[in-house]
Amino acid sequence: MTSTAPPIRDLVAEELHRPGPRVVIAHSLGSVIVFDMLTRKDIGPGPDGLQYQVTCGSPLAWPTIHRSLGYDGLLRIPQGIEWLKLHAAGNVVAQSRGLAHVAPDVHDEAVRNGVGEPHSAVRYLPSSHSQT
Repeated sequence: MTSTAPPIRDLVAEELHRPGPRVVIAHSLGSVIVFDMLTRKDIGPGPDGLQYQVTCGSPLAWPTIHRSLGYDGLLRIPQGIEWLKLHAAGNVVAQSRGLAHVAPDVHDEAVRNGVGEPHSAVRYLPSSHSQT
């Protein structure tokens, strides 16, 4: 059985280039995919509208991820986009820390996701409301 749905990269690119204000929220590997798409010259953030990127539990601090994206220096997204990175203690995927040490334009925000599932996507957004 073949799928008629467009590949995820096409769907995300379509949204990045849709007119009007937008916010991107990405968790874990999704944050790597969105970062890659925002920084590609052939895709980029679109002509206008993308104002804010929120990454939750992102592994972008890992050197292996940097190399796979072709970076050996600091991570930067296009100007005009604010970047909030939520991270939780105990989240080994996100190294339990923010990204400011590798991405100077990011605003790091620690959240409390509990000890049971610190990487869980459903724990990130509710916990950020009380701390932002």
